[in-house]
Amino acid sequence: MRNTFKILPVVVLLLLNGCSLIKNIKPITKPEISIKDVRLGNISFSDVKLDIGLNVENRNNFPIKIPKVNYNIAINGLNAGSGSKSSISISALGTNYIRIPVSVSFSNLPQIFKSLIEKKALKYRINGDMSVNAGITDVTFPFATEKELSPF
Repeated sequence: MRNTFKILPVVVLLLLNGCSLIKNIKPITKPEISIKDVRLGNISFSDVKLDIGLNVENRNNFPIKIPKVNYNIAINGLNAGSGSKSSISISALGTNYIRIPVSVSFSNLPQIFKSLIEKKALKYRINGDMSVNAGITDVTFPFATEKELSPF
């Protein structure tokens, strides 16, 4: 019983100190993702590879790590593919340029070319989610971005 009274003040001090540390934790602002460019990659017998350039902007005043980004890509409203990118680090208030690959199946190309002829441009839409390392755990944010590019 005596030992309990000796330990109790130490436990209370640790709990109070822990609460003050929690108060100092800063919330993470969601990084912004935007499409910069699209490049044609390899062409095989089964698909066409696209290499999509993205700007990922950290709007926090501290560096962040993004362990994983999952994405889906549509071209003129037609599903073109999906994928994931791992291990992205961005400095405080910085922007990183990353490239993500997508394989467009030949079965989707006629519809994409038809919409290109009708609209004279290709609208790329990327949506998905990204995990941002928040120290103890990862915080997941959804995102969506689109850009219309003319190949002519």
